[in-house]
Amino acid sequence: MAPKIRAYTFAHMQLKDNKLSTLRTFFEKSMGQANIEKEEWRPLFRMLCLEALGLQSRDLLLLDETRLTESEILKALHIIKELKKQRPIQYILGECDFMGLRFLINESALIPRPETEELIQYILEERAEDITLLDVGTGSGCIAISLAHGIPSAEVHAMDLSEEALILAKANAEKLECNVIFHQDNMHEPSAEYPQFDMIVCNPPYITEKEKVFMESRVLDHEPDLALFIPDDRPLQSYEGLISFSQSRLKKNGLLFLEINEALGKETIELLKSNGYECNTPRKDIYGKDRFIRAVKG
Repeated sequence: MAPKIRAYTFAHMQLKDNKLSTLRTFFEKSMGQANIEKEEWRPLFRMLCLEALGLQSRDLLLLDETRLTESEILKALHIIKELKKQRPIQYILGECDFMGLRFLINESALIPRPETEELIQYILEERAEDITLLDVGTGSGCIAISLAHGIPSAEVHAMDLSEEALILAKANAEKLECNVIFHQDNMHEPSAEYPQFDMIVCNPPYITEKEKVFMESRVLDHEPDLALFIPDDRPLQSYEGLISFSQSRLKKNGLLFLEINEALGKETIELLKSNGYECNTPRKDIYGKDRFIRAVKG
């Protein structure tokens, strides 16, 4: 324990003037040591200050004048220590923003991505009311709960294989005062009873194993593999399972909304069409990548 205490005390001593400007200098030095990309420093520091320490935006403009309390410094040092381990800040904070809502988050579920917010917006363009919908592979519940907020008259169901993820999703539904019906089930071997759905939404695992080499360690080491990866020899496995599941559970002319691997848009559409779905070219995300498909069951 002694070496850890000395290292911690040394870091603490560097912040002895309690200035926010000194914390920022120490933060940037620490991020550099951890080989975290420089363009990430500013948003990470902002999240540290506003979300973890409860500071205001004006405090960030008055760095030399803003003084931190002892407890704020200790909290900041703990977060910096975790960031240096390449742990995502959302997991460190235990919360994240998605669609204007504040979700609880932990390592049992993926961190909600901005692209998935685009999927929600795409669905809300339907202006559907009084529908029954299912979110397959709900994780933190961010899709199901956001849709329940966006379509108050909808009957929203959510499914996940992971018991830990469902515990998290249920906690989010309770926190955000949202009525969602949860099912622990496997879409490849479903056992639960379901109604006929007007809409099924899914952001499934779609990253192939060979693509791991392009991913950051903070994702590989901390986010659940089950929610991310599929075998190289069956890159459409998730969509095959979803189509099979949907055959008897999605109404005729029902809608299927998918998030996809940008490299497999053509193949995914061909798979859907060969199984009786009508769909057009994928919709691109904010990065210009093929990312979403809207399909109609024939």
